[in-house]
Amino acid sequence: MRKTGRVWKWISGTALAAVLLLVLAPQTAMASESSDAAWNALQEEFNSASTDANTPTQITLSGNVTAGEGNSALVIPTGRYVTLDLDGHTIDRGLTDQDAVVNGNVITVNGNLTLTDSSDNQNTSAYDGTGKLTGGNTTDNGGGVIVSGTFTMEGGTISGCEATNGGGVYVNSGKFNSGTFIMNGGS
Repeated sequence: MRKTGRVWKWISGTALAAVLLLVLAPQTAMASESSDAAWNALQEEFNSASTDANTPTQITLSGNVTAGEGNSALVIPTGRYVTLDLDGHTIDRGLTDQDAVVNGNVITVNGNLTLTDSSDNQNTSAYDGTGKLTGGNTTDNGGGVIVSGTFTMEGGTISGCEATNGGGVYVNSGKFNSGTFIMNGGS
């Protein structure tokens, strides 16, 4: 009976340690070149991101993420803290001049997003350039990123996005919105 109790405690402790490791470990978004599933998986990671400003959820792309037909903009929900490392990869909404739509932006930041690109510091042939957000095309404001929360850009590129106002980044400000954009790096 004593051995069974010790084994059970060991199994319980090991399982708890494994769960904590998964919860606290940096997350990597698995992605493929053109995948509805990758777009949706990235959105799910944003939805379940940290609510603690001191420990934002770390997400590093492992491949390009391209929206499928009918996918809406990615959203960082209010109260969520995310650090997104493009790692030399692209997030592409896939909208062209002919595809401009209402809310056709790439990312909407209602919470807190820090955008980085660790490939900026890599000098290997595995990277064709820095990571980027692209393919946003809207008949509204903010082709790349619409900011109602806080968006800090540390690296990466926002390009190939179009909008009536703010093709790259549009900051909502006014009586009911208080967006903040801080650009420390990137283009």
